[in-house]
Amino acid sequence: MEISPEQLESFRALYLKKFGIELTQQETLEKALALLTLMKAVYQPMTAEDQKAVAQRRSQLTQPN
Repeated sequence: MEISPEQLESFRALYLKKFGIELTQQETLEKALALLTLMKAVYQPMTAEDQKAVAQRRSQLTQPN
C-alpha cells in the first residue's frame, strides 16, 4: 500500500486538528497504514443486489401491520 508524502502530511494535519497531538513522520506512517488496513478489512462496497435487499427490508419495516 503506497501513500504519497502529500497524503501523509494531510493525515498528519487532520490528526493534529482532531486530537491535538503532533505526530512524527514514522508515527504518521504507522497510524495511516493502520487506518487503511482497518478500512480495507471492514469496508465492502454494496452491490446492486445488496441495495435491492436493503430497500426491500426497509419497505417491509415501514409498512403498517
